[in-house]
Amino acid sequence: MPTCTKVWRSPRHARTLRALCETWTPSPEVPVAIQQATRSLLAAFGFPEPPEGWDELEPPPEVPPEPEDPDPRPPPTEAELAARPHPFSFGVASGWCQYLGSPRMVAKISPADLRLPALGHLDNLLALFRTARSKHAEGRAYFATLIQRLETLRALCEAWDGAEAPPARVQEVARAVHMQLQHKSDPREYDAFEEDADPVCLTIPKVRSA
Repeated sequence: MPTCTKVWRSPRHARTLRALCETWTPSPEVPVAIQQATRSLLAAFGFPEPPEGWDELEPPPEVPPEPEDPDPRPPPTEAELAARPHPFSFGVASGWCQYLGSPRMVAKISPADLRLPALGHLDNLLALFRTARSKHAEGRAYFATLIQRLETLRALCEAWDGAEAPPARVQEVARAVHMQLQHKSDPREYDAFEEDADPVCLTIPKVRSA
């Protein structure tokens, strides 16, 4: 389960993997060092080793591609694309949503600290997903639902001043957003979730202007 802290630590692993790939001439056999660096990067993002182990992992069966159904919306403008946040902002905003959706984290973090970066995180997520396009109806439905939830959460956070704990509805929608972002299906995970709050998730993020 990727958390804010894990995403923050991942650049070191990414740089190691990049350096190894720069000197690798692609071949059927992937060098052991590259395999190990890749596994370390996945672990930094919170992805566990599969039950059967990396060396015994079988590739998924090939699935025939679905027929394409072009997105009827016009492509995003240059200004909209320029306003998209850095990929790191996605992980930080997702971590903040996880905090807001966890009763234990809400009890641990002061309301003012939780509220401080709210609009910045949500504006970054909206700037990212409003420019998303999909050639499949299922993908378009996913983005439409996510954008609706993000807009709802933003409106709720605007009405919440951070003087008191976030209202139940704020926590509920934040949990739904994080579940969708991380493709989770069991909301009970959030009741047990607790970690040391990462200050990066509680800092007002930079928002690029369109």
